[in-house]
Amino acid sequence: MFGASPQAGVSTLADLAGETVCTCAECSYEAWLDRTLDIPTNRIFQQPPANMTVVTETVESLCIDAIASGTKDYQIAIASESVIDFAVRENKLVRIDPPVFVEDLCVAVTRSHLLDPTRLVEKIGRIVEEIHKDGTLRTLSLEWFDKDLTQAPSGL
Repeated sequence: MFGASPQAGVSTLADLAGETVCTCAECSYEAWLDRTLDIPTNRIFQQPPANMTVVTETVESLCIDAIASGTKDYQIAIASESVIDFAVRENKLVRIDPPVFVEDLCVAVTRSHLLDPTRLVEKIGRIVEEIHKDGTLRTLSLEWFDKDLTQAPSGL
């Protein structure tokens, strides 16, 4: 999801062509901008605008903070919908729809542990399935993100 400084004068994806955008280094947003994102094509909704210059920070929140502080280096950021929406609520950015891709997120466990993680992974999978089915995951999403992230992104 893109967000921009209210002073940037951009409101659509087409407006972003030729602009400089900031995102996190070595993350899925940078890969999408570089056209190297390796996810199923049905999860990619838009292609990157033409001729964008990409600037990276260690995390995308640094991009948003720099924009809010008035940096002249860039006025546009790409990050998760929840991060952009939080910045919009804080009056740091305006949201630029539509979402460009969606990643199916998961719970991660380390393989480097001495114990076999198979049972743990299976148990976590059952728990996530149960809380998704009974509505708990939706409730947690609404509590922490003010939206139901168990559904497709808004703005599609």
